[in-house]
Amino acid sequence: MIMCETPIKLNIVFTGEFTYPDGMAGTKRIQHFIDYLSVENTVKVFLFRQKNSNSNSVKVEGKKGNISYRIIGSNIGLSLKIIYLLPLSFFLGFKTLMEWKSKHSKNILYVYNGITLENILFVLFAKIIGYKITVEYVEDFKQYAGHLSAGLAIKNKSNVFFERFLPFTAKGIVVISTYLYKKYSKYSDKIPLIHIPISSYVSDNAEQNTAFHSPVKIVYAGSFGAKDGLDTLIVAFNEFSKSYSDCQLVLSGKTKDTNLLKKYCENPNIKYIGYIPDQEFDAFLAQADILCMTRNKMQFANAGFPFKLGEYLATGKPVIASKVSDIELYIENRQDAVLVEPEQPEQVLDALKFLIENPNLAFEIGRNGQKKCIQHFNPVENGKKLNEFLLSIK
Repeated sequence: MIMCETPIKLNIVFTGEFTYPDGMAGTKRIQHFIDYLSVENTVKVFLFRQKNSNSNSVKVEGKKGNISYRIIGSNIGLSLKIIYLLPLSFFLGFKTLMEWKSKHSKNILYVYNGITLENILFVLFAKIIGYKITVEYVEDFKQYAGHLSAGLAIKNKSNVFFERFLPFTAKGIVVISTYLYKKYSKYSDKIPLIHIPISSYVSDNAEQNTAFHSPVKIVYAGSFGAKDGLDTLIVAFNEFSKSYSDCQLVLSGKTKDTNLLKKYCENPNIKYIGYIPDQEFDAFLAQADILCMTRNKMQFANAGFPFKLGEYLATGKPVIASKVSDIELYIENRQDAVLVEPEQPEQVLDALKFLIENPNLAFEIGRNGQKKCIQHFNPVENGKKLNEFLLSIK
């Protein structure tokens, strides 16, 4: 008699530094993983102290499709209430991990963007009760050189500190770049390691440019951090707009730095429109003519991989991108995007002029970039790789 093996089912609890059920580019990758894996596995999301529009109580629960999520400790602040709220939150977190553990599946705790002081107790508890710990890294916190609040600085330092204990805690490591793959390969003889790049869906209804708008919309959408190289873009656009006054630079994202905004908006052709809600973001990008992703050359920017590149390429619009991280492994200059050296405004200026003065070639570059997105950053293919990796974990 031929015995058929029962397929292994995964029970995966995602946790870590991301927001759910909504989020910007940095969390789309993890959301794509969650959506893909939930088709054939049980997937839940457990977040500690993550801000959410509904986070008015100690425990926030909900469902996105067939995925249950629970947010704990979102109301913990610097007040005397922390004396009882913090222990209560840890208790609820341990209780959640116990409730969500399956007797009939391989249990995985998937920790996004490293082990920190905030999640270490949940990681250790999950390991003790039988979860296989898988840790994903999308940044190298040791390389961060920007200003941080005291709380974030402690969290970053703890992330670096707990890396040394990976051989004792983790059963698998997932990374987003070749830099991080090389960094964590020192553990590969003890812990399975896989490199999976960014992911972005290409809409079946994505429209292709046939002509530039009037005025031409040059768009930057994302964060306003030290690594993002916005000064380079602003300097280039200010010079560019002297000859091309019918062009606008539209900036979208969150920042509380009013001096920064004032500086960016000194040019009347620069428009800051603030944060675009997740459900409106794709439509916003679809209205652009040229998308810009200027990063600086700090090591922190080169360690990860820019999430927004995938979203930009997916639109089929021409993209200007800095040569950071693995970009040149996937993208050919003036074939799939226009690539520039980091922190070189004159190269960004030349790129803008090249695209504006060669619209047909610009549209072809946009189409080619979209094809590269489908080829290299396909969420389905990336999801398959992760599913196979998690199944292989011992």
